[in-house]
Amino acid sequence: MAQLIFCKACGKQLHDNNPICPHCGANQKGPRYKSKVAAGLLAILFGGFGVHRFYLGKWWGLFYLLFCWTLIPGLIAFIEGIVFLCADDAAWNDKYNEGISASGDSGPGLMIALIVGGLFIGVFVIGILAAIAVPAYSQYQTRAKLHEVLAYGKQADAAVEAYYLKTKQVPESLEQAGFAVPKPLSVSQISINKNGILTLTLEIVALKGQSLLLIPSVGDDDKVSWKCASDDIAEQFLPMECRSKEPAPPAKNG
Repeated sequence: MAQLIFCKACGKQLHDNNPICPHCGANQKGPRYKSKVAAGLLAILFGGFGVHRFYLGKWWGLFYLLFCWTLIPGLIAFIEGIVFLCADDAAWNDKYNEGISASGDSGPGLMIALIVGGLFIGVFVIGILAAIAVPAYSQYQTRAKLHEVLAYGKQADAAVEAYYLKTKQVPESLEQAGFAVPKPLSVSQISINKNGILTLTLEIVALKGQSLLLIPSVGDDDKVSWKCASDDIAEQFLPMECRSKEPAPPAKNG
């Protein structure tokens, strides 16, 4: 059964189930209910900027915002957030809700806190994944380009091998061996020395100026075999067949 109360604004009587005073139009429900869960989450996630204090209607949240760069407000707010979440409901309502228990108005504040918290966690997780994925992808690209360099080098060593099998001599240059395949963008220079070792100087950003070596060896049957190696490229980037550190003997000079 409805009871008569006095309007908070004009003092005239009205029924207590009437949210609006029919005389002056004042809202009788009072301020929006402050959820301790919403306040706690806002304090933990964004307390360094004073968001939780603004939510509670405290203007001095500005001090958190002004000194957020020191990280001290964030630490204080984190502790406050835990205190909020652990607070007794009755004590919380006495302090922040004029003793009024939770009503239907508590939903929006909690929903906002959960949405904002979810977005924050999502951005945080994406940041971590990006920090892992970007370097991994960069290394993958570098290894892929090295495979391209190796494939180009194998075309060159095939020409040198054919020349050696025909003449029993190491060519003085790749042009003499008949090799004229255009360099890929990942190679700045390719050369051959008197022992038949091919040196491919890299144009890859992460390995610019470093070299991949193709080292020939000649067996008793005059069959040429090739070993891939490097003196300066980190092993993590090298193709698997180039990772052995055992040196190969130089090619015969005929």
